Amino acid sequence: ESHKAHFNKKSDLFFICILEPKSSDILKQDSEILDAQ
Repeated sequence: ESHKAHFNKKSDLFFICILEPKSSDILKQDSEILDAQ
């Protein structure tokens, strides 16, 4: 069980590392679209 929990934590960090840059890119695009309008 403890090994499984450790694996879940690791995959959470992995997903955060992937998602964080993407979400900041999306936020940047949104502000650029607003500026264009």
